[in-house]
Amino acid sequence: MKKRYKILIGILVFVFICFLGTLYLRKETPRTPNTDSIPVLGYHHLASDEHKKENYRFDPWTTSISTFEKHMKYLHDHGYKTISLDDFYAWYKGEKEYDNKTVVLTFDDGYYSTLKIAQPILKKYGYQASVFMIGHNISNKEKPYSPPSKQSIPAYLINDNDTLKFYSHFYNIHRKINNEYAINVYSKQELEKDIQKAADTSNTKYMAYPYGKYNDKVQEALKNQKVSLAFSYANYRNAKRSDAPYEIPRYMVDAYTPMFLFEWFLNR
Repeated sequence: MKKRYKILIGILVFVFICFLGTLYLRKETPRTPNTDSIPVLGYHHLASDEHKKENYRFDPWTTSISTFEKHMKYLHDHGYKTISLDDFYAWYKGEKEYDNKTVVLTFDDGYYSTLKIAQPILKKYGYQASVFMIGHNISNKEKPYSPPSKQSIPAYLINDNDTLKFYSHFYNIHRKINNEYAINVYSKQELEKDIQKAADTSNTKYMAYPYGKYNDKVQEALKNQKVSLAFSYANYRNAKRSDAPYEIPRYMVDAYTPMFLFEWFLNR
C-alpha cells in the first residue's frame, strides 16, 4: 500500500511540475545575430519505441526514437541550425559568429544506436552531431547491429562524415573504483596515460568527462595533452565564451526530459 502511495505521489508531483512548466515557459525568443551563448545538448542511447517500452522502460539514458524525432523536428520547425565542435570552438575563440538559433548536439558513450538510429534522423533534418567514444569499449571486430543491446560502435565504422564526427570520452575511466569515480582516483600521470591511450582510438581534440565529473588533476592532464575543450554534463545553462576551456557546460537530455524543459533549454 505504501509503495502504491509513493508512486501516486510521484506521478502527481511530476504532473504538477509539468503544469507549472507549461504556465511559466518563456515564449520563443526571436532570432538575433551574434549570440553570446550556445546550448550544447547531451544524449546517450537510443532505442525503438518497442524496445524502449520492453527493455528500457525505467532507463533514463535510453531515449525512444519518437522522442528524439520530436526533438529534432522542434529544432527544424523553429529554425535552429546545428554546428560542429570545430565551428563551436571557432565561435568560442571569437573567430566566428552565430545567431541565437544555433545548437550543438552531442552523444556520449558511442552506442551503435547513434549510428543506426540517430544518424538517419539527423540526415533527414540536415543536422550534425558529435559522438564521444569510450575507448575501452571500442572493438576491432566486425559486429552487426543487434538491438536492443547497448553495443558500442566498432572501430571500422568510426569514420567522420557530414552528419557525425567522433571524439573521446576518455579510455577507461568511465567507471567507479571502490564506489569512487575513477577520474577522482587516478593520479595526474595516470590520467595523462588514459588520454594518450584514448587518442589511439578516437580524436582527443575535444573530450567529454565521464559522468560530467572533473577536477584539477584531469584539467592539468588535458592541458598537457593539448586537448582544446572538455565538456561536462547536467549543468543546465548555455555555453559561453567566458567559460573555462575544460568546463564547457551541457544540458542533460534524457528519456524523461519533458518537452517544456527541452524548449526551455533553447529559449533561455
